[in-house]
Amino acid sequence: MYFLKSLARRTPQGAPLIFSIGLFSKEEDKAGSNFDIVDREKELQEIKLKYEQRSDISWTERLSLMWRIDEYGALSPELNQCIFSTYISAVCGGIVGSYVETQRIMKVFLERNKYEMFKHPREAQAAVRDKWILTAYKGFFRYGSRMAILTGTYMCVSQSLTAIRNYVNPLDHAVGGMMMGAVYRFNMGPKGMLAAGVLGGIIGLQAGCIWWVIQWATGETVEERWRREYFQYRLNVELKEATQKLEDERQKLIEEGGQAKSEPYVEEEDSLDFVHGYILLARKWLVDAGILSSPITLKEDNGAIVTNPKL
Repeated sequence: MYFLKSLARRTPQGAPLIFSIGLFSKEEDKAGSNFDIVDREKELQEIKLKYEQRSDISWTERLSLMWRIDEYGALSPELNQCIFSTYISAVCGGIVGSYVETQRIMKVFLERNKYEMFKHPREAQAAVRDKWILTAYKGFFRYGSRMAILTGTYMCVSQSLTAIRNYVNPLDHAVGGMMMGAVYRFNMGPKGMLAAGVLGGIIGLQAGCIWWVIQWATGETVEERWRREYFQYRLNVELKEATQKLEDERQKLIEEGGQAKSEPYVEEEDSLDFVHGYILLARKWLVDAGILSSPITLKEDNGAIVTNPKL
């Protein structure tokens, strides 16, 4: 306690602002800033070559391939498997926790209020509803966070050891299980951590054997699977970039030198020319017949004015 108080007194005044900036900054901006380099294609080619020749590189390079983030903020195939397993376990644990806690609180509520709940049924229903919702949220967070921590610890440790070895070994999963058990009983001290670590190592060893059998049945090695997943991800990224480039009209304007192509103007033909011709012919016939007078006046050579000339 004294150490925490002294640490709080020594903390500079600008520390809260710095920590707040770090908390509210976007991960995409961080990932993008690391890849704002000219030789981006060179970096991608090096990563591709490492996945193609994974067995020829060192264990540190294989581990760095796992713990990395690309230019779009996406994780590697190895680390993505850990995150996906953690999410699934958190959701499943949260659902189980909500069910267990709500069933327990319902039994307690019925035992405490079984003689008074029928006197005011509406108030009893409202009270149990609020209690049920609050308990469901608490159970989901409690069990879900616990399962996420345990599964994340197990998957990260075992997956890192698998990346170092470049093949599945049940002992790696046993080590991951030991770490999981030690984290689970961290509040019980060294003895509790040791006992839980031994039990977790036994469970992890069994899980590692099952995982090894599944990989043997599929006939695909660790290197082949992660290479396939990486190439599939890069193919999806390239297709997305190509689609976005086609849909971006500004890119077309840049490629054309900043000038849009102007379509040639085609004058439309007047569709009423034939009607106008028939009207002129009819008017000429009426003027010749003397029914209409011509508005045109012509002057002869002798000075006489003809108001109805023969057209």
